[in-house]
Amino acid sequence: PTVDAQTAELMKTVEDRTQCPEPPIMKELRAQAKARGIMNLFLPEVCQLSVLEYSPIAEILGMNQVANLAMNCSAPDTGNMEVLERYGSREQKKTWLEPLLNGEIRSAYAM
Repeated sequence: PTVDAQTAELMKTVEDRTQCPEPPIMKELRAQAKARGIMNLFLPEVCQLSVLEYSPIAEILGMNQVANLAMNCSAPDTGNMEVLERYGSREQKKTWLEPLLNGEIRSAYAM
């Protein structure tokens, strides 16, 4: 299939372009990662790993973009979740951090 055909197929999975359409397999992979307790490993407050313990895992994840996405350990979400965890208000955490940690939404970084 052409890129246009693939894009059209992905767009059928969301109501709006702003919802970041992605291949359906990603939901399955996230569900498996969540069931195994291997999501959000970068955030010590969530997974209880130190940065030193997480660093070899990050190196391995960096070799496979799908693994990063499936385990919810990809930029810019990781940095934004760290900021929200450390400095966010209760309301910001409820509105943005929880859905990010669950892989329900994606974030962005802009200057």
